[in-house]
Amino acid sequence: MIALCRCGLPVDVSGEVPDGKPFWYPENDPEPGPEVTAVAMVGRHPAFYYYERDIDGWQIEGLLAGHGEDVTPIAWQDVGACWAGSRHPVVAVEEPPAEPPAESAADRDRSGLR
Repeated sequence: MIALCRCGLPVDVSGEVPDGKPFWYPENDPEPGPEVTAVAMVGRHPAFYYYERDIDGWQIEGLLAGHGEDVTPIAWQDVGACWAGSRHPVVAVEEPPAEPPAESAADRDRSGLR
């Protein structure tokens, strides 16, 4: 069973990531090579929130990034940190990420949005 954070994302994937993609724990693992240009937290759709490699570090991007263009990139060790203070594993993603899946009527009913 995968342990979940208060934010709802996994904190430990115990070596297993869906689709067998390479993943990293940024606070423990070395930064991936230059061929990896974007990563997202395991369990979060990258269209909403991902990190893009920048010459000065990693820039938060996506629909939920909620910032302007003038935000200082962060260091690799800080990638994957959530609002609850946990550090999450990250997985390589294509850049720019694909659009999020369409929400079904059943999903909207469960969320209370109509």
